[in-house]
Amino acid sequence: MKIRCVALALSALFSFLSLDAQDTITISVPLTLTLQEESTGKIVSIAETDPPVLVGIPKGLDTLLYWSFVSSGSQNIYDQYKKGRISEEAFLEKKISPESYTDEEINFKIYGLSGFRNGKKIIVMDTNHNLDFSDERVLELDTTLTLEERLADDYRLCPWMNITLDYYENGKVHTISSTGRIDPFVMLMAARGTLEEDLKFSFYTFENYRGTLSLGDKKYNFLMDRGAASGFPDDLLFFNYGLYPDEQEDIFYPINFGQKIFINNTQLELTAFDRESNSVTFTQFPLPTDQMIFGGRVGMKAPSYTAKVVGKEDSIRVGGAKEHYQFLHAWGTWCGPCIGDHDELIRLYRNYHGDNLEFIGLAVDKDETTISAYTKKKGMEWDNIFFTRRDAFRNTSILTQQFYVNAYPTYMIIDPQGMVVARGKLDELEPLLLEIKNGR
Repeated sequence: MKIRCVALALSALFSFLSLDAQDTITISVPLTLTLQEESTGKIVSIAETDPPVLVGIPKGLDTLLYWSFVSSGSQNIYDQYKKGRISEEAFLEKKISPESYTDEEINFKIYGLSGFRNGKKIIVMDTNHNLDFSDERVLELDTTLTLEERLADDYRLCPWMNITLDYYENGKVHTISSTGRIDPFVMLMAARGTLEEDLKFSFYTFENYRGTLSLGDKKYNFLMDRGAASGFPDDLLFFNYGLYPDEQEDIFYPINFGQKIFINNTQLELTAFDRESNSVTFTQFPLPTDQMIFGGRVGMKAPSYTAKVVGKEDSIRVGGAKEHYQFLHAWGTWCGPCIGDHDELIRLYRNYHGDNLEFIGLAVDKDETTISAYTKKKGMEWDNIFFTRRDAFRNTSILTQQFYVNAYPTYMIIDPQGMVVARGKLDELEPLLLEIKNGR
């Protein structure tokens, strides 16, 4: 999936500063649960060796296995302990928090079965928790699919359904409803070629939470996957205010509650998810100006660097607080993809450069003469700073270590406060260039 907007990717590869409690700010953000076209998570089935009495089993099955889908691993382990299936010693070794399970009778588990009948795979789930399969839809699936067909979004073979599970947390029982589809063919590495692999299936969810987070005078849209309902969101994605991706690729931030992230020189902690109000709570830790974290990733303060302009006696400063935006591009004449972008880059320069936006090239090559000759021939009118390839490619170089240029070409935009506000491809950055031109 491709991102079609300027995304704010987060990074947590830093040592965070500890601030006093009075410096923190609690932010509560209401969430909207939305249905996505692509799956956002899954509930994996567990082989059920000792199910309760289940009725309404489809007739004529040659073989079958029972399965369970649980809302909480902790509750399931406690349930196994209560039923004597695991010892007290084994249970205590797992060190499960008492706040994550209860003795109350709750619907934390859904039962399902799968089997074969006349060469076809039969699947049914007890979605209404009545231990009766006769009032559920029975899926009958062809098993002659190729391996590639089995791995290619098998859930599209199955209808939409809704499941409801209870989840115990901090003294309360919460009910979680989820819309999804069955994935009928699950390939298991450990059980390959066994009956269990042939009969296994999973349940995919298709939901994301959406919200808008305000930090000072800036706003960020964010998506959080459905895993938040179980206490562990797998993905937390931030985007420019007003934009959401219709597709996404490689720009995500895995996070657990209590883990700190970093955006716009602010420590941010995902503190809690409130199922009653359908909201999420962040704790904000602002950093003093003299202790800001510098670097070339989005949300960081760009390093300030002054160097001579190629072909001129003048010097130019990259980064640091200025009265305008800076568009930086790292490139070289040896770089085929860089050269391939230059016609489009020239178009962007002619359309968007001005008093509020300065273009600067970070040119990596064998010498300044090569850069001067190429830019003159190509009609690239903006200033360039020269780096030798030997210096640029060292792990300790300012390009690699501070501006995080690890691929060519690299494009980024720095705002008047010296913050890196965007990185990406030219077509991804053009909407922001237009905003800047229009007086952002």
